[in-house]
Amino acid sequence: NVVINKNIDTKIEANNTVINQNIKNAINENNTTIINKVDKSVDVKIAENNKTINNTINNVNVKVNGIKGDLNGLTKRVDQNEKDIN
Repeated sequence: NVVINKNIDTKIEANNTVINQNIKNAINENNTTIINKVDKSVDVKIAENNKTINNTINNVNVKVNGIKGDLNGLTKRVDQNEKDIN
């Protein structure tokens, strides 16, 4: 009986080791999957934010260029008015 019980205990311990390793492997695989999905989601959001930022910068640049054009036009008119006055 002692020998049989020892054999059973040994087999149970071996099975527990295999089960524990399988659980660890499954957890690691799930963690990797979760991390990859989160990374992809973050990358997509960063790309969307970059597009928004770039579009906003382009809109500001267009407005600045328009203001520069208006300012150049006003400067020319002021210069011409000064000539006309003098």
